[in-house]
Amino acid sequence: PIEMSAKDVCDGCGDGEGQGNLTKCGKCLDARYCSKGCQKTHWARHKIICYKIQGNQQFKLRSFQAAAALYQKGSVAARSYLEKEATCAKAATCASAQVCCDAVLKTLVHLLSNKAQCFIHLQMWDDAMKEARSAVEIDPSHAKSQERLTKAQYEVFMARELRGG
Repeated sequence: PIEMSAKDVCDGCGDGEGQGNLTKCGKCLDARYCSKGCQKTHWARHKIICYKIQGNQQFKLRSFQAAAALYQKGSVAARSYLEKEATCAKAATCASAQVCCDAVLKTLVHLLSNKAQCFIHLQMWDDAMKEARSAVEIDPSHAKSQERLTKAQYEVFMARELRGG
């Protein structure tokens, strides 16, 4: 017998027959259903939790936005908070948590990358490299972070060559 996780079962009827064909609730992205009829029937019970999940998502997003604003002003505590949330994001299991966590990661990468760009303009190459490297570690596919890391590494290399030569 195949063991099914809670996410392989319809939240409305509890049927596991819809494995792989379950659709998510469009509001919270957490509940799953085997059919539109099942979702409609379950809505009376699900809506309380659904609204609560949505409220938590909005609260989390506002917290991230506030932390991002503080981080842009140089707050070490805000950076620590965002990095902690980014770590949690990588371990998120439910879809609604993943939505929030994706927003956190995207915000953090954007902030780190922009900070790296500021350091590049100030010709503070080591600091630029540190911030860009942090952004690339979180999201290796972020092209601007990759560019900024490469630019900072090149400038550090050139500065060392000029000093040594």
